[in-house]
Amino acid sequence: MSKQTFLILGGCASIAFAIAMLMFHSTAEPGAAFAIPAPMQMDRVPFRPGLQTTTTQEYFFPFVTNNHFVLLTYKPYALVSDSARSQLFLADNATNSSVFVLNENGMTTLAQIPLSRTLSFGIGLFNDKVYVSNWGGQFDPSSVSVISATTRAKIKDIPINACGGQAAHLAINPTTGYIYVAMHAGIGTGMVAVISSTTDALVACVPTNTGAFGVAVHPGSNSIFVGNRDGLDLWRIDGATNLAMRVKDFRQTPDLGGGSPYYVGVHPISNTLFVMVGLPNSDVPDKLFVYDIQASGTITNERVVQVGNTNEGGYVLQSSSSCAAGLIFVAATATNEVWILNRDLTTRKRLSGNDGIGAQPIAIAENTLLKRIYVGNKQSQSITLVDICAQ
Repeated sequence: MSKQTFLILGGCASIAFAIAMLMFHSTAEPGAAFAIPAPMQMDRVPFRPGLQTTTTQEYFFPFVTNNHFVLLTYKPYALVSDSARSQLFLADNATNSSVFVLNENGMTTLAQIPLSRTLSFGIGLFNDKVYVSNWGGQFDPSSVSVISATTRAKIKDIPINACGGQAAHLAINPTTGYIYVAMHAGIGTGMVAVISSTTDALVACVPTNTGAFGVAVHPGSNSIFVGNRDGLDLWRIDGATNLAMRVKDFRQTPDLGGGSPYYVGVHPISNTLFVMVGLPNSDVPDKLFVYDIQASGTITNERVVQVGNTNEGGYVLQSSSSCAAGLIFVAATATNEVWILNRDLTTRKRLSGNDGIGAQPIAIAENTLLKRIYVGNKQSQSITLVDICAQ
């Protein structure tokens, strides 16, 4: 097996966690190399200091196949890669949220950007700006924070509480420059907040159904797909008119319960729509619905495949890397796995703790230049770097 890098960020608690993750029974002091029986050989490289860390230390663990594991001091709830600058933005889901920026070439911390908002939820990148949706709280209305990707500084907060509900996932149309934020409300009419990236201001509130949660953009048809977790359906918004209509009811006939859609994703190159749905139990979203998106925005050719339980909204991402042949990655949060599906939706493999996946994987992002998938593990406060070409 090839040598793999294991980066440990943090103090003694992080080191103890790393030892537990790797199932080594060792009493080595921090900074000491673990003893590995021959013929395995492990090298140690010098410490590299990083922001928000005591030390940064690398170890090589040959049994972790083509994946790196990075321990953090916060929960990586949402991720986006700025591949042009080789930097990864991570939003933590905390009472007083921050966005952290990591150097993708060394995985050292470049910046911590305080948002001073409550429960950051979704993240996106467009035109050298990073947009972060903030769920909000009793005294902190929902908002979207805007960050400069070049200076790594917060520019402003955009209030979107006029649409009602709490800000969940967001998606960006790279053609029109509009940002769409699903506004979750357990009762009444759900909304999608529409923001102009030109003015960085709220321009519309589009009504859908109760509990808007997942949202994704298909640029080719200027369509915005919204999963309504409490309405048990999927809606399409016409980006040219902001008119919305239901395109799929996930309730079964006869009604056996369930039908809540959670994460919604689009692969713009293959014109494919992905929707995670809880059937027959709305609290167990383990059915992946897949559709072809036509030029008109109509969805056709429904396929359904059983995957792991994505719990509160584990991501689905289809790779755009040249060596991945359209592989589909699903964060099965409840089972601590990442499922990899082939383009035909057959299961290729399931990555778990032995492959470097941490506890409660939820967010997934890709850097196509580095041919790398990032997996944000919420409970273990870590990131797994997956070598796409080795899968």
